[in-house]
Amino acid sequence: MKLQEIRWRRLPGVLFFVFLFLVSCAPGENEFRFIFMTDLHLQGEGRALEGFRVAAQEINRLQPDFVIAGGDLIMDAMGVPFERADSLYTLFLKSMQLIKAPVHYVLGNHEVFGIAGISGVSPDHPAYGEKLFLKRFNLPRTYRRFRYSNWHFFLLDGVGYDPQGGQRGYRGYVDSLQMKWIRAQLEEIPTQDPVVIALHIPFYTVFRQLKENSLAGNRPADVINNANEVLALFRGHNLKLVLAGHLHWTEEIKVRGVHFINVGAVSGAWWSGSYLGTPEGFGVFDVKGDTYNWRYHPYGWHAPQKKE
Repeated sequence: MKLQEIRWRRLPGVLFFVFLFLVSCAPGENEFRFIFMTDLHLQGEGRALEGFRVAAQEINRLQPDFVIAGGDLIMDAMGVPFERADSLYTLFLKSMQLIKAPVHYVLGNHEVFGIAGISGVSPDHPAYGEKLFLKRFNLPRTYRRFRYSNWHFFLLDGVGYDPQGGQRGYRGYVDSLQMKWIRAQLEEIPTQDPVVIALHIPFYTVFRQLKENSLAGNRPADVINNANEVLALFRGHNLKLVLAGHLHWTEEIKVRGVHFINVGAVSGAWWSGSYLGTPEGFGVFDVKGDTYNWRYHPYGWHAPQKKE
């Protein structure tokens, strides 16, 4: 056999090993980073915009592939007239231009326009409830799903209220229409694919027990009232994470293979310092394959202390 013929036959094997080397050195498509930031409570007053600019700079430095904004984006639409609520959305959307990564938005209770009695807003107002949120973010509904690599992210609406005005407030609740949608979406997802739920109000918490006493019970606005029914829909699927905010502190609960993480607030104690020992910050999640690591990340800004 000629030498040239031998070299030619060996070449495909050489190319194969070169290919393996290049693949092993390149980042995998299922290696990515995302940030879950929640409870921004942006407004023009106080130090909110100053603090958020520092948070945005730190988020950009960390170079996430995307960001999930977990609700209570503004301060606030529940108990104010339309002009005030609408101007806060304008301020928020302008501020979010500071973040370079794509941002996915979750509805929080403070985005629901006019539902607090002090607002003086009629339920007949064309922007009442979640309508203003949908219009300003150009969304068809308050819940949706997206996929990144082989991970599936469910962004849920956990803010329940009575749009007819019978209850001028809110509670944690996932309605029947959304439950039906979840069932249909899960039918399209391979059961082995990792799933993440992100919403504003948590499914579970020991917040009241630790803040008050060990016998204290949750209030309707603290948690998703029908949490067990919602989570039952995900049985048989690879539900990895449930991310929430609302409580302004960091808390982890692991049960039945699911990691529930309530992430502290970007605003801390509403831009006046840390809250119950949790400083201003956000969650950073690094995914590799079907596993992840996470940390709560204070971004280095603290509300200036008032002089005595």
